[in-house]
Amino acid sequence: MGKYYTIFDIVSGLRPEYLKTKEELETLKKYLEIFIRNVDIEFFINTSLGDPNMLYRMYRTGFTNVVKKPNGMFGRIIPHNAPEEIKKVGNIYVISDQHVLVKDDIGFSNKVDKILSSEFTQNISFDKEFGDFRLRIDSCWISFGNSDEAFTCHACKDDYSVISSQFDLLSYEIPQSELPDYHVERIEKNKSLKMIK
Repeated sequence: MGKYYTIFDIVSGLRPEYLKTKEELETLKKYLEIFIRNVDIEFFINTSLGDPNMLYRMYRTGFTNVVKKPNGMFGRIIPHNAPEEIKKVGNIYVISDQHVLVKDDIGFSNKVDKILSSEFTQNISFDKEFGDFRLRIDSCWISFGNSDEAFTCHACKDDYSVISSQFDLLSYEIPQSELPDYHVERIEKNKSLKMIK
């Protein structure tokens, strides 16, 4: 009988890889200067459309609008801009936002290339059906489910919650032989590290 991983095993086994990549993406900010107050930038990788590419999103760090909700309560909204792709001009990556200056073009471009060619970026995407369920893994999300029930987590965030109806989904077992070698190696490595601690 072959070995199986639960969806929880897969999420917890791959999560350190997401966190490591998140740290790498955060280091891109040291190459930038933003010329507008209360605005920050977030980088992320898109692997869902074939070749990996780097996206960025500018967002406000403070509340800007107060709105009245249908229940009569007041709330604040933070407007966000849609993600944009970092463009490559020759060998240099550029950010088209007029409020962002890349202080070190070569350092920034080398770091973007390093992230896009990393083992994580090149191997993380996976999409397969298991009976009535589908497991999707990409550079930002891990999701498992069908049209009736689903579990999705943003694997590099510290706060993803599980509702009681999702416990069965997290216990669903996937044969190890159905997963790519990259995923199995990372899950096993992280399981071993947990046993050592």
